[in-house]
Parts: sequence; structure tokens; C-alpha cells
Amino acid sequence: MAKAAAAVQPQDNEVAARIMTNALPLFADHGYSGVSMRAIAAAAGLTIGTLYHYFPNKEALYLGVLQASYASCAEQWQAIFDAPTPPLQRLRDYLLHYCTFAAENKEFVGLVKREQLEGNPQRMELMANVLLGEQFEQTWRLLEEINPDIDARMAANSLIGMVVHHFEIAALRQRFPQHRDEYDDPVIVSEHIYKVLVYGLLGKPDE
Repeated sequence: MAKAAAAVQPQDNEVAARIMTNALPLFADHGYSGVSMRAIAAAAGLTIGTLYHYFPNKEALYLGVLQASYASCAEQWQAIFDAPTPPLQRLRDYLLHYCTFAAENKEFVGLVKREQLEGNPQRMELMANVLLGEQFEQTWRLLEEINPDIDARMAANSLIGMVVHHFEIAALRQRFPQHRDEYDDPVIVSEHIYKVLVYGLLGKPDE
């Protein structure tokens, strides 16, 4: 997939955005291998020639979809990581934004899940290094700042797992006994995960 990175130029273009918007649910539902460029063109209401004018191949389009879906939130998270606020407040703010993203972008979360199921080494490498690697590094560095004595990378894996998995299994979780609507609220969920992490990190509440 080395050629893909150079191909995603027109993200601000209305037609390119339309293509990526229509491609995301197809990739999430059927996986990379199960979607053709013709199917994407049809979903976007375009000819196949027009599609190839904006994206020279499916790899370039797929990378564009990933970047477009993730870019705005990644910028917000970076601003939180860089903020001159206490680390526990940064953690709380980050979790709120992360949970909100997972709750509101079910198709992107589904796409990540689909990639894990398919297990394609190249695309997993793309997600881990090109897309999600910076978030993971910033997450473990923040956790290490809170408590240098923990395995911060393992803690970052736990944090990401708690957020993503919670919203990933929403349809199943809502059928569990004594489910509450508030369990789908990003504010409630983020505060719960915050308390679980902080009490585990420090051994006592921070407030």
C-alpha cells in the first residue's frame, strides 16, 4: 500500500468528500476486500471514470477514508495532550472526546473492527503506524506522566480497549440484563473509565 499516501490530495474537494462519505459504510460493512470501486462509484452517484479521477486506486481511496474520518478528532486530541492543564484533567478531557468520537462515529469503529477480523498485515500496519500510532503514543505518555511506575503502554492498551469495545458492542450490550440508557452516554462512560483508570493508577480518588 505504499502508493496510497501520495494519492489522497483532494480531501477538501466536495466530490472527493462525497466519495469518501459513501465509501466508509461500504468498507465498514463489507471490508476492504468485499467492496469494489464500481460499488463505491454507484453509491456516490458517479461514473467509475470520475471516481478514478479523484482516487487512482482502492488503496488510495481507503487511506483517504481513514484519514478523513479520523483527522478532525486527532487534531482535537492533540490539542488536549498539549494543553497546559494538570495531567488528570487532560486525561478526563481526552476520555470525553474519545468516547464522544466512538459513540458518534460507529462506522469508523466498525471499520477498525472489520480490519481486526480480516487481519490483513499491510492494512493493520497502516492503521497502527500511519493512523493510530500517534494517539497511542500520546496516550501512554500521558498515563506515564500520571504515574511513572506503571506499565504505561499496557495501560494505554487498556484505556483504548475500554473505550472502543464499549461502543463496539453497543447492540449486544443493550440486551444485557439491567441495561441503562446512560451506558450509551459518552459523558457517563468517559467518567466511568476515568474513575476506573485513576483509582487503579493512584489507589485513591483524585477528588
